[in-house]
Amino acid sequence: MIPLTLRSHYSLMWGTAPVRHLCRQAKHLGYTKVALTDTDNLYGMWPFIAACKAFGLTPIIGAEVTDPILPLRAICLVKNKEGYQHLTRLLTQRHTTKNFSLARCLPPLGKGLVVLTQSPALLSAWQDQGLDLGAALPRNPLSLTHPLCRTARERDIPLVA
Repeated sequence: MIPLTLRSHYSLMWGTAPVRHLCRQAKHLGYTKVALTDTDNLYGMWPFIAACKAFGLTPIIGAEVTDPILPLRAICLVKNKEGYQHLTRLLTQRHTTKNFSLARCLPPLGKGLVVLTQSPALLSAWQDQGLDLGAALPRNPLSLTHPLCRTARERDIPLVA
């Protein structure tokens, strides 16, 4: 198992722990890989990489990207150099584009990323556009008939907890 939605104190109003503490705890719990997905930023990336190195963990770089207008979120995990470049461009757009739309802006920059979302509509639309996807399960269990589970099953998209 790999924690894929870790937020540090770089996620303003969401996370509280410094990345070094998160990495220490991940190592203590027996993890070998961990993803840092702070909200709408990569500010903690370099301290995270250093902490992972210090604790013998493999870092996974990512971010949770939010839509400023609609209640939509996507966890974007970097697979390669192109994915990192695309994630930085997406985050720049998120902060500089007046009418930023996650649904519209992510697909052209999705290559090199694994994208996790809880939105059944986004799963369908983004799979049709060729994105590498996972259905992000919330903290509370869902029934198998929930729209997220049903969409993931119908489209053969893995469920990710």
